[in-house]
Amino acid sequence: MLVVNSYAVEVDEAIQRLREQNASKILIQSPLGLRSVAYKVGEILRNHGFEVIFSSSNCWGGCDVAYSEAMQVNVDTIIHIGHSRFLRRDIMPTIYLECRYADPSPIISIADKIANELEKFEIVGLAASVQWLDYLSTITELLRERGIKSLTEKPDMYSVYEGQVLGCDVSAMKKIEENVDAYLVLGSVFHGLGLAVSTLKPVYAADPHIQKVTNLEHQREKLL
Repeated sequence: MLVVNSYAVEVDEAIQRLREQNASKILIQSPLGLRSVAYKVGEILRNHGFEVIFSSSNCWGGCDVAYSEAMQVNVDTIIHIGHSRFLRRDIMPTIYLECRYADPSPIISIADKIANELEKFEIVGLAASVQWLDYLSTITELLRERGIKSLTEKPDMYSVYEGQVLGCDVSAMKKIEENVDAYLVLGSVFHGLGLAVSTLKPVYAADPHIQKVTNLEHQREKLL
């Protein structure tokens, strides 16, 4: 397990899969905010004998895999950093490295803000972007201590994990819409907006990075 800037990356598993595929030339793709992770992964792969090329383009999601770029530089495999698997079939071998956040301190720091914003609700639908999924149980316990019940569900579309949301996939939360008073999305405003525009229930985005809990009603009104 590699940890870079508090992001945990399963680089050993990636190396094993690359060797199983007899890969030798790799394209590493990442969002701008995870370039430091990408460079560290590339350094490790080079130390293990792989030829590494870094994608120069930005990356907007698990659907945005750099297939054209990979074909142009004739690589064997793409390593896509920062997202869970999105596409059901790959045009060429692709390894997804999710980058789960390994440091619980931002969650602990924002916990009281979350509880204070949600204390007027009895049942809250709880979701997260992939980076924060490991802390859903922490937030569930926090809300339980405040007398608030939380619900999660499994997605039906492109998300992989229970409670996971994408900007384009809020199917897990829509399945419990009739059973909750409001929603909390652990992640950025971007991840919460997809849900906010698809429901009339209150939606809050709790971003541990900036320690801010945002009621997305105003953003929803601007978009709709």
